[in-house]
Amino acid sequence: MIRLALVEDDELYRSQLREYIDKYSAVSGEKFTVTEFSDGDEIALGYKAVYDIILMDIEMKFMDGMMAAEEIRKVDTEVIIIFITNSPQYAIKGYAVDALDYVLKPVSYYAFSQRLGRAVERVARRARHFLQINAHGTAHKLDTSAIYWIENCGHDLVFHTAEGEVTAPGSMTETEEKLAQDSYFRVNKGCLVNLEHVDRMDGEDAIVHGDRVPLARARRKAFLDALNDYINGQGDDMPLKIPYYEMDIPRLVTALADWLACLLYLRFLPPRYGGVKRAALYGGALAALALYLVATDGFNGWRFNVLYAVSVALMLLFMAAATRADRWQVGYFCTRAFILAGFAGALTWQMYVYFARYIAALQSLPALVLFIAAGFGIIFGLMWLLEDGGSTGSIQFDIRPRTTCIAAVMAAAIYILSSISYTQLNTPFSARGTMEIYTMRTVVYFGGVALLFAYQSQLRDLLTQREADALRNMLHIQYENYKIRQESIDLINQKYHDLKHQIAVLRAESGEKRNAVLDNMEQEIKAYEAQNDTGNKVLDTVLTGKSLTCRTKNIQLTCVADGTALDFMDVMDISNLFGNALDNAIESTDKITDPERRLIHLSVARQKGFAAIRIENCFDGELKFEKGLPVTTKKDVLYHGFGVKSIQNAAAKYGGTATITTREGWFELRVLIPLGQPQQE
Repeated sequence: MIRLALVEDDELYRSQLREYIDKYSAVSGEKFTVTEFSDGDEIALGYKAVYDIILMDIEMKFMDGMMAAEEIRKVDTEVIIIFITNSPQYAIKGYAVDALDYVLKPVSYYAFSQRLGRAVERVARRARHFLQINAHGTAHKLDTSAIYWIENCGHDLVFHTAEGEVTAPGSMTETEEKLAQDSYFRVNKGCLVNLEHVDRMDGEDAIVHGDRVPLARARRKAFLDALNDYINGQGDDMPLKIPYYEMDIPRLVTALADWLACLLYLRFLPPRYGGVKRAALYGGALAALALYLVATDGFNGWRFNVLYAVSVALMLLFMAAATRADRWQVGYFCTRAFILAGFAGALTWQMYVYFARYIAALQSLPALVLFIAAGFGIIFGLMWLLEDGGSTGSIQFDIRPRTTCIAAVMAAAIYILSSISYTQLNTPFSARGTMEIYTMRTVVYFGGVALLFAYQSQLRDLLTQREADALRNMLHIQYENYKIRQESIDLINQKYHDLKHQIAVLRAESGEKRNAVLDNMEQEIKAYEAQNDTGNKVLDTVLTGKSLTCRTKNIQLTCVADGTALDFMDVMDISNLFGNALDNAIESTDKITDPERRLIHLSVARQKGFAAIRIENCFDGELKFEKGLPVTTKKDVLYHGFGVKSIQNAAAKYGGTATITTREGWFELRVLIPLGQPQQE
């Protein structure tokens, strides 16, 4: 029960303050015994030190509150005084009589409850507390104010007290909970110090009553904030036991963020396993990260950085075990995952700490779990969408050692910048409070995510530009080849007509053997003449050149083509489309050893207002497809694989489409283009 004196000469204000006290009592559960006075002289004259808190109006008729407080302090130096006034100028003078705080009129319940709450906390701290322990059969009753610090040694706790060291079995967590109302702070996993006995800081250690106690890197700032509150505010602003949601990011949350970031980027890489094996690997990786990070909690300085580097190595090993991608691709995406995990953990925890301070419902473990799940879901979901819904396109095939090294250097710089605010106190970049640390770390990691994303976007743009340049070069080469073939065919045609006349002259001569040879020559010329008459000179030229190539390679090329269906197409587009398609078919068929399967068939026909093109060839082995396109089998991926893309572009130029299928050893390229459609930009 808290004894409270209410000194106010205005009956309306006195009644209002009494209602506020009752309301605060109902909300907080604190019980008050209230004594009312209508003037300062009523309480000051003959004052007895029986009150815990005095609410004192300053401007009163006979004795103002300031004078009454001076008289009270002569008798009672412990009672807590809160002034109530119309002007803060009067309240400032109240600090001369060690007033705790003041409330300005008109009084709002929010301001009043905040000041009264501070007073109640101070009253609670002034109460003498004892801690009961059993030191291996001997009972001890320790005055909590006389305990300097507590150390965890195996299954025992060592209490460093004014009477000496006392060792007793116990749990540090349970002891911390018992001392929640006292001025204690958990500086690392195994040490709990009494802020009343902290002498100074020495490097990364706290000197507690002459003893050196190491500080955990993650708790250094929170410790200094609590010590600052204790020394400068006498511990009235907030409970000295920092709630778990005021501490640094829990290691389990960090492990979950690392694991989810790895999963996100593993979706862009070819998996090594499937089904149960993949699920077991993923679950084992999460367990390993969680166990390692929890086990290494509490270290600081260079040890923390070394141990954290090992956790990044665990992420790298996990991704390498889960994918068939090469080491440079794995390294690059692990770098992306590391920075994204840092950002997700920092932002989600900062938001949780901010809201948990004001919303009591969020301070429970289920609420924490739901908040973290929602935060991670939003962050990783948005990143998934930014990464094209889980497909990075062809950029993953262009990741070279230089790309990975640049990304790793950027990631290291980002990590250093994110850590500098709380690894060193005396730098221009050092933060001074918990939220400042969170904000700086979150902003730096966000900049890191944006920087690496922009770097990858730049790589994509460069690759796209190289692809466009390669396609243009291919078009130019195909067109130049067409012109060369056209000149050659014109010359051949001239020779063909000359040969026909020469054969006719030779036939006039006698001799059976000579006639047989001439018959064979004439049949070959007729076959050549019929083979290249499709009705489209450009297609005829391309087919003639590719036919000669097929003959030298013993490949049978058959063609049924209505070349007039292609009259609306540009010369370069026809030469490009058929040149690339037949080049790919010849290259694939040339790998077949069975002479009966060295076949290529081409057809061009009008079908319902469309030009339907189909090119088929036999092939051996197994083709892999990505985004509907066959993956090139050449080692130099960067400069190959554009033939099919060029065909697709040529079809799309006229509003058409190109598709590829494989069945029973046959490779089929099907192109469908609307007849007479204008070219599209």
